Amino acid sequence: MQNTLSQSDSAQGVRLIRLKSVIEMLGISKTYFYMKFARDPQFPAAVKLSGDSKMVRWVEHEVAEYIANLGRWDRLT
Repeated sequence: MQNTLSQSDSAQGVRLIRLKSVIEMLGISKTYFYMKFARDPQFPAAVKLSGDSKMVRWVEHEVAEYIANLGRWDRLT
């Protein structure tokens, strides 16, 4: 699922991060990320940057909140 970023979000300094940063924050592989993303409706939705569906980013604070809510890192493995 993908969201679009509103003008007010970008004006508030929302930081968008690439997949590389997301997987580094999670400490997982790209393959596992896609497996987890496909199964977990709680994972933050990607933000579409333009009409090109290949250009997506994630809102950094949403990913950080997701990680904080996991409680334990071993749930990722």
